[in-house]
Amino acid sequence: MGLWGFSYGGLFTSYAALKGSIFKNIGIGSPGITRDNSLIFKLYDEAATSEINFSGRHLHITLGGRELSDSSPYRWLTARGTSELLAKVQLQPLAGMEISSEIIALETHLTGGVPAWFSFLRACYSHN
Repeated sequence: MGLWGFSYGGLFTSYAALKGSIFKNIGIGSPGITRDNSLIFKLYDEAATSEINFSGRHLHITLGGRELSDSSPYRWLTARGTSELLAKVQLQPLAGMEISSEIIALETHLTGGVPAWFSFLRACYSHN
């Protein structure tokens, strides 16, 4: 069973991934993590130091390439928060969780939803 969300839906799926939900495949697209002190980072740190085993779960994170490079509010909002989350999953992995990610070239926050959805499907379901 999978769960995917984009923007604030991605923020919700981030929460679901970190709380040990029933979902095995979770896709987080350009999540609305807009603050350095976001609850998501606190939950991530708690999950990383807990004894929760995330085996059998796959977390896929996407971000539009132009969210990182274009001068827009999204550069400092979603791109910054998503970059921080990507750093955390690499530097402090969750026990047993498979992690994948994709920076989707040329996509903005406004155009990235559909490509992020297909990226999630390819990453989490193409091998099943």
